[in-house]
Amino acid sequence: MLNKLTAFILTAAIFGGAIANPVLGQASQTKQAKQAEKVAEVRGRIAKLGTGEKAKVKVKLYSGTIYQGYVSSAGDSDFLIVDKTGASTKVNYSDVKSFVGKGLPLAAKIGIGVLAGIGALVVIFGIAYASSDPPRF
Repeated sequence: MLNKLTAFILTAAIFGGAIANPVLGQASQTKQAKQAEKVAEVRGRIAKLGTGEKAKVKVKLYSGTIYQGYVSSAGDSDFLIVDKTGASTKVNYSDVKSFVGKGLPLAAKIGIGVLAGIGALVVIFGIAYASSDPPRF
């Protein structure tokens, strides 16, 4: 038992070290690079969502301000949100902390698919069980 435990610990240490070293050797991104990546992500999500009254969003800025409405137009450096009252607000991509668009996130879609598959299996097994002969002892 002790030999198996020792072998497992040594294997984990060897492979763990081999995997962790390349990750530790990478230089961390600068703040500007992270900001540029965030701007590109928000710009891409706005472009995918589109503009118009069906393009509903909820945007939280780094300042703590929250805007909710629809995207009426999108440019290279900013986009325009129109709220319920009809007031429009210009928002720079670089000011966006979090962004929620219309539609379900990927994790929710995957969860729905998994639950539908499980439900189908339960129905199939239920039908198979109901149509089979009961076991005789």
